[in-house]
Amino acid sequence: MTDREIMDRGPPKPPFGQTCNGCGYCCAVEPCKIALEYISPEIATPCPALEFEGGRFHCGMVRRPGRYMALPNDWADELLGPLFARMLAVGRGCDADDPGPSGILNGAYRDRGVTSPSVTDPDGLPDHHVVR
Repeated sequence: MTDREIMDRGPPKPPFGQTCNGCGYCCAVEPCKIALEYISPEIATPCPALEFEGGRFHCGMVRRPGRYMALPNDWADELLGPLFARMLAVGRGCDADDPGPSGILNGAYRDRGVTSPSVTDPDGLPDHHVVR
């Protein structure tokens, strides 16, 4: 799945800091440090652990990390999933900045006839992810 297909399939990206709605934008534009560490340091976007179910995207490294870490079974999922969720600040709100007028996010919104949300980083830093 391409970045563009993810934006077309998922719900519109919420403003920075608002509740995550599973749009998949953050994982489409940049693999998190957990994916780079445990899947491959050379993965490209979108993240291969990005899963789609029930009309929204989910982090596979939180849901079933053993599958993406090539473990022989799912014994570690109960331990690693919650740990990765804490490390990624799952449930704390959207941590992905809007890329601006030329970015894929705005193109996906334009194609749907939707106005892109206004997104600003409250601390003024250009950081896309804290740990993610």
